[in-house]
Parts: sequence; structure tokens; C-alpha cells
Amino acid sequence: MNWPGYSVLADVRELMMVAWMGQQVATSARSAVEFARRVQSLRTGEGRKEWQPF
Repeated sequence: MNWPGYSVLADVRELMMVAWMGQQVATSARSAVEFARRVQSLRTGEGRKEWQPF
């Protein structure tokens, strides 16, 4: 975690998790709600603290 590029790597991983969730939207209403929450948190800069386990 002390590596200078760690924050960029963490941001990419976070984006990948949101993209995966977006693929689940068509099959589950629960996924759609969580996807909207995650996209909103990325837009506002909140981060993952409001994300629910899935």
C-alpha cells in the first residue's frame, strides 16, 4: 500500500467492480439498485463506504 501507484490501482479495481455489477442489472432488481448506488458514489467521490456486499 506504500507504492506510489497504489491509489491508481485501487481506483481501477473499484471501477472494475462497478462494471461487473452493471452486467448484473438485467437479471436482478437488487443488482440494479446496487449498481445505481455504486455509480452515484463514484460520481460524488464518496468511495465504497456505502456499497453493500453482493
